[in-house]
Amino acid sequence: MSYLLARKKQALYVTAVALWACLVGSGMNVMWRYSVTPGQAAIPKIGWPVNAPVPFGKARPTLVIFAHPNCPYSRASIGELAILMARSQNKVDAHLLTLSLAAATLVASSLREAGT
Repeated sequence: MSYLLARKKQALYVTAVALWACLVGSGMNVMWRYSVTPGQAAIPKIGWPVNAPVPFGKARPTLVIFAHPNCPYSRASIGELAILMARSQNKVDAHLLTLSLAAATLVASSLREAGT
């Protein structure tokens, strides 16, 4: 009788593991399909925001950079921006927006004022 009980116990474990594997596989399939499904396409705004902290340049393209003062990636981006500005030879109006940590607001500054 103990042999029969051991076989039932073993069958129960095998069934439980098989069920668990199917559930994990199904969950992974659902997550994978979700991750590769594109979202809705955004509709871009047609005009420049009226209350934007940066004026729209009508004569030249306007480039706006958002940077955090303590972020090393922002420093690298500003370095690349300096190279871009040197190559463009005043063909772009560039503005740098940084986060003021004291007031937690965006502060606009022209790159020409910053010395780059």
